[in-house]
Amino acid sequence: METIVVHPENLEQLEVLKAFMEEQNINFEVEQNEIPLAIINEIELSRKEAKDDEILNSKANVRSLVF
Repeated sequence: METIVVHPENLEQLEVLKAFMEEQNINFEVEQNEIPLAIINEIELSRKEAKDDEILNSKANVRSLVF
């Protein structure tokens, strides 16, 4: 079984995932577990890095259009 972690404050994402899985007839269960702080920090760092990469890539694309 695979695990998808959804931030507890992101109820919209949870509802979309649940609806998608129900539509695809994928069995699932929702658990309310405490997530270790180290994992939360790792997720937040990954999000920040992805956002930074996206900003850098968009700036590179703009430069390539200008020159």
